[in-house]
Amino acid sequence: MTEAKKVLKEGTNKVTVVGTLVEKNLDFSPFTNDKGETVERIRGSISVRTGENEVHKINLKANRFTKAGGENKNYKGYVTIKDQFISVADVAEAAKNGDELKADEVRVDGKLFTNEYWQNDQFFQYQQIEGKFVNRLKEGEDGTPVANFETDIFIDKVKPEMKDDSETGRAIVSAWIPTFNAIVPYKFSVIEEGSDFFMNELQRGQTLKVYGNILNVKKEH
Repeated sequence: MTEAKKVLKEGTNKVTVVGTLVEKNLDFSPFTNDKGETVERIRGSISVRTGENEVHKINLKANRFTKAGGENKNYKGYVTIKDQFISVADVAEAAKNGDELKADEVRVDGKLFTNEYWQNDQFFQYQQIEGKFVNRLKEGEDGTPVANFETDIFIDKVKPEMKDDSETGRAIVSAWIPTFNAIVPYKFSVIEEGSDFFMNELQRGQTLKVYGNILNVKKEH
């Protein structure tokens, strides 16, 4: 009797960020694989501003060659970002020498991801955006700032959001996002208009597609 092989199906997981390139922190980071071979790689992050006090950090990583041995187009694209894209930080540095530059407007397509690791016997979990394609906006293209997502999720649990021991009217949804090789934990905040549905109509294990905005506001006082 042959046992059927179970294949994990990746669900929808899309992130779109459009805005001004604030910073680019990309470096060449080669590593040694299991075969003892040196693998050329570029990795790091870029930061994109979508509004006042709102900047999104997007992680990028790509090997120079694919597993099949072909050239990785993402690697080439990230090198172009590192060497040619102009950020707000580049504009400020050029101004010190009397030069004038204009920061690039970019569109990033990626996905939601959660980075988990242990360090010094402590467990850390950070929700983040993993980018894939990054393009400079051309003249005439819609540059309306945006940071949103669309993803399929499995419901784990839903509970009311609390602040100062009182319910805010919003709901916190703990969920799982299916990928090719794992299911990624992720938490979502549901606004007041939709919290009742999530609190009372959904059960653990149900699946649905959710849409929303990614918020990352920082204000200094």
